[in-house]
Amino acid sequence: MLTEIVVTSPDKEATKIIEQVQSELNMFVSIIETSFESAVSLIKDIITNDPDRIKVILSGGATLELLRQELPFIQMISIHPTEYEVILALDKAKATGEKIGLFIAGTEDPTVVRQLSYVLGLNVKIYVYKSWAELENHMEEARNDGIQVILGVGERIKNLVKRYGLVYVSVSAGEKTIKNALTQARNFLEARLYSKVQEPKHKSELLAKGFRAKYTFNDIIYVNRKMAAIIEKTKKYSNTDCTILIRGESGTGKELLAQSIHNEHYVRRKEPFVAVNCASFDDNLFKSELFGYAEGSFTGAIKGGKPGLFELANGGTLFLDEIGKMKFEQQSNLLRVLQEKEVRRIGSDRVVTVDVRIIAASNEDLTELVRRGTFREDLYFRLSVLKVVLPPLRERREDIPDQVILFARKFSKKYSKTVNSLPPYVLKRLSNLDWPGNSRQLQNLVERCVVLANNEKDASTIMLELIDEEFVENNFSADSKDGNKDKISVCISTLAEMNTEIVRRMRATAKLSNSELALKLGISRPTLSKMLNYN
Repeated sequence: MLTEIVVTSPDKEATKIIEQVQSELNMFVSIIETSFESAVSLIKDIITNDPDRIKVILSGGATLELLRQELPFIQMISIHPTEYEVILALDKAKATGEKIGLFIAGTEDPTVVRQLSYVLGLNVKIYVYKSWAELENHMEEARNDGIQVILGVGERIKNLVKRYGLVYVSVSAGEKTIKNALTQARNFLEARLYSKVQEPKHKSELLAKGFRAKYTFNDIIYVNRKMAAIIEKTKKYSNTDCTILIRGESGTGKELLAQSIHNEHYVRRKEPFVAVNCASFDDNLFKSELFGYAEGSFTGAIKGGKPGLFELANGGTLFLDEIGKMKFEQQSNLLRVLQEKEVRRIGSDRVVTVDVRIIAASNEDLTELVRRGTFREDLYFRLSVLKVVLPPLRERREDIPDQVILFARKFSKKYSKTVNSLPPYVLKRLSNLDWPGNSRQLQNLVERCVVLANNEKDASTIMLELIDEEFVENNFSADSKDGNKDKISVCISTLAEMNTEIVRRMRATAKLSNSELALKLGISRPTLSKMLNYN
């Protein structure tokens, strides 16, 4: 558990400097002498075994960028050669050969190198790479270009250069650069330690106030194959820190899925889950809600100030529901925080670094909003690194019976009832409905049924009556096909069940007494009672 700072070293020379500097600064760091994907793999193994072990990673070049992509929730510090160190390497290369090639990571700016090469009178060809595979391809290209000397960083590049029979010159960070990076890492840990003094109380207060995710993937009821594939894909998304955009109609369970993602993350599940409806943001209060405010920043500001949503969710997840309803003027403020991972409270001059995973949800097509000019394209791409589209309930009808039974048992327990299921013909009837409000509408209807029913036998009659109220009286489409008020459609089942359903629906729709209904049907009242009570 001792490791807090990890440094990736490209070669033995860099390792020697790091060991010397850590001794001078009286620090302890773990040195991993490898680069590219192998460095990422080693560090991920450490975190998998002990998620709290690594607090800061120092790295450079393509290795740093790969680490940032895979582990965005960990503080990264760049070790990058200074201009002076680049000049020394160029000067050494000049004495070795005329045709020089420089291998530079895709995250670094080649402009400075071009300027320095021009000042030194050198013609340097720059090869930009983002992975080891790209670097190997560029090495073949450099040899075909007639390059004699290769400038690069690390033992792996050095060995590759030698295999191609070229001359290698190292462009590495010196002692001063490494000392600055290690000092920065130590300062970060000290600041983190200081802020942690009151954090346990702060975190427990947040969780006590309800800033927690209650649901997991086990709470999502499905047998539908399409839904199963979506859940499987989403579970893979969960242990990354990429932003996720969830799209689905109202009532399809977007927040349920967001909470499940949060609780699946091996680190963030212990931290707050903060949900906010973007449609509710007031123009005047938007910034104070999102970023917080300092004491005395405006009339009515509470003593001590107030943290914003990003600070409340720090270390955890911020769920932005109905993101498509966020006003265009507000979107730029959100975009900046996503880019910089920093917030500044209103009235404060202190910048606070935040580590927040963003999950956004919308029942609208954001690409269409982008085309209309009501949603920022750059914000859309920031939010939609990973995407999930939830199907409506009418596209997963086989999930309806299981959901009905789950809801019935849930509300029976809540209201001390014994309605734990419904007969097959009622479940079939419910499965044939279109449910414009999706699972939320279904849940509400089942709750209403349980509240009104005295027992399971009673619940069947009440549910059929409620279906007519919900779908006929409210003009919802009761079945997949358009209905007609003079017709009654029933689920195909036994003759007795179909007769019972017809009688019950006629009574609910026509609002007739039992005597009037028996007369209309041409049957006796005892026969009618028998049909109504059939289960």
